[in-house]
Amino acid sequence: MGLILSETLLIDFKNIISNNDNIFIGSSVASGNNRAEKAIKKALLSPLHKGATITNSEHIVVLISIGLEEITLDEISEISDYIQKESTNQPNIILNVTEDNNLENAIGIIIIATGFKSKINLSEIPNS
Repeated sequence: MGLILSETLLIDFKNIISNNDNIFIGSSVASGNNRAEKAIKKALLSPLHKGATITNSEHIVVLISIGLEEITLDEISEISDYIQKESTNQPNIILNVTEDNNLENAIGIIIIATGFKSKINLSEIPNS
């Protein structure tokens, strides 16, 4: 996924991750019917974090990349609503949408969560 990030987003991102020990990162690409739902669910199940979740995170950055097919307000709402449902806090959520024509009709999502109330203990997470 090619990302074009605004300077403001980069400053927000730097501030969010600079003072946090634990960072959750997930990514995915999905297309077809329900592409937004598929993409956010796959990003939250990404093997990068071995079963950790965004529960109890205080800050969440969501980078959405779209291809040739524009994203709808319903899709953005679906992604935002799903993130809010999965996090037990009411985190500060920053969403950014960029274009990447290489995705064609797909949607790509990168989700980064920080500011966990308790440390993530990776030894307690089962191997997949």
